[in-house]
Amino acid sequence: MRRRLLSDGQIGKYLKYAFGEIILVVLGILIALSANNYNERSKALAQSSAYLNDMMEDLAADTLYLSRMLPALEAKLQLEEWLLNKTTFDETDLDSIQLAVSYLDWTFNMHDRSYQSVQNSSEAKLLGYEQLYREASKYYISTQERINQNNQIELQQGSQSNDFEDVMQANLLITTRAYQDYSGFQVKLDLPTQDVVKDFEAIKSSLGEIRTRNTLNEEFARHNYIYITLYFCDIEAKKLMQLIQSAIKGKSL
Repeated sequence: MRRRLLSDGQIGKYLKYAFGEIILVVLGILIALSANNYNERSKALAQSSAYLNDMMEDLAADTLYLSRMLPALEAKLQLEEWLLNKTTFDETDLDSIQLAVSYLDWTFNMHDRSYQSVQNSSEAKLLGYEQLYREASKYYISTQERINQNNQIELQQGSQSNDFEDVMQANLLITTRAYQDYSGFQVKLDLPTQDVVKDFEAIKSSLGEIRTRNTLNEEFARHNYIYITLYFCDIEAKKLMQLIQSAIKGKSL
């Protein structure tokens, strides 16, 4: 066709024909690129949705754990406050005293596997959910920093014995106890002897010492700070879960 147009001297028509062919080729390329971009975007959106579903599972695990941990820590704080405010003691208070000063591990490890997967991805961060990505980053970065600080302090100070605990160990033999942590795990030990109090006066005397009171105050303050941090972690985790649910629901409509 082009050769015939040239041989007939129809240069204008030839140029129009050639230009039309070029336009068709360019359009074909653009359509192919557009289809490829659409497919790539669809894959990225699907991956973003998968990340968000995994993040929901992580957040659900954290809030479930905190739903057990926070009431246990609150009960511990109530016992510590009772011990700090009480001025006179008798042997019927020994169980409560022991529970108030007993050590429990109040460290908390966030589930952030899904968020770390997003961070380590070479693709766009939660394509199609950019605002949600910013909210998730704010939650994980700021909360993780406070949690790590709490864990470090608790591991350093919480596991250290103090003078009053030494007095309790020296003067109180406990043979029957039910041990239960905030995960729901429980063990009951019954030994074939009765509880023995060697020197209750030594325990009372130690409770009245300034050094003991300072130690109890420090633990009470530390546990209050941990409680506040975990309380707001629970609230922010639930807020982020709601944002994720709304975003996923909005995309599916």
